[in-house]
Amino acid sequence: MLDAAGIDPALWPEVVASTDVLGPLTPSAARELGLSTSVLVVAGGGDGPMANVAAASLAPEDAGYVCLGTSAWYATTTTAPIADPAQRGFTYRHIVPGLFAPCATTQAGAASLGWLADALGGGLRPADLAREASGVTAGEDGLFFLPHLLGERTPWWNPDSAGAFVGLRPAHTRAHLARAVMEGVGLALALCREALADGDHELRPVSVIGGGANSDAWLQVFADLWGVPVQRRAATTEATALGAATTGLVGLGEADFTIARTLAPVTGTFEPRSDFTDRGLFRERHMALYAALEPWFATPEEA
Repeated sequence: MLDAAGIDPALWPEVVASTDVLGPLTPSAARELGLSTSVLVVAGGGDGPMANVAAASLAPEDAGYVCLGTSAWYATTTTAPIADPAQRGFTYRHIVPGLFAPCATTQAGAASLGWLADALGGGLRPADLAREASGVTAGEDGLFFLPHLLGERTPWWNPDSAGAFVGLRPAHTRAHLARAVMEGVGLALALCREALADGDHELRPVSVIGGGANSDAWLQVFADLWGVPVQRRAATTEATALGAATTGLVGLGEADFTIARTLAPVTGTFEPRSDFTDRGLFRERHMALYAALEPWFATPEEA
């Protein structure tokens, strides 16, 4: 790539493995952090691959996972990159040597519920809305939300797309709005799962990490929409930090990556409701909603 772009490789740092020890802290860094210069620095990696470690997605046989943070994504572990002709996702190098971490992502995950809480005011927190939402329905009442507040990535890659409620009725309350937001994010993540589907993964449980994983209501919505068990991992808000700590231990020779299974065990499982049979219809309506609004999202130059 550097040759094709005409860039001198000498301008770039050396490429190293995530578990490589780079050396001790410099004196200035040690002073700023209040640590000793004997502390060793391990290379580490980006938040996406680190989340694979925190979710114990360490081998192809492991279940895929969702990270429900400000944005949200679905990722798996494979022995080779996924080459999707539709270009719906992308592939990281896994932190575990020799493996890859295919990923598909939605732009506004838990941030969508945070936006609604801020917009409604009154000191509401996203967790308050999630609890209220657990007692109502939305899509089953014809209310849908397109969670494209920041544009959208998988599968559309459209920065001009925007959020939208469709199907509002006088009987709908803020609880219904919150439920629609949560279902909209769940449906967006369902498309992410489809982008990386290999048949087998579609049937496996899905682990969830990130701050949103603390909400029982979120995880039940996901289980219902995806039709598979959803598992909460012990690492939620600080999941990627746990992945980094695990990588550091491995780099120092103090552990291997399988320790992640112990550090972030499954702490709860949410089964799909047996009486919910509309997940296929929900997906179709979610897709149709975007298709109907896409021309409206176009810039004046494109319209």
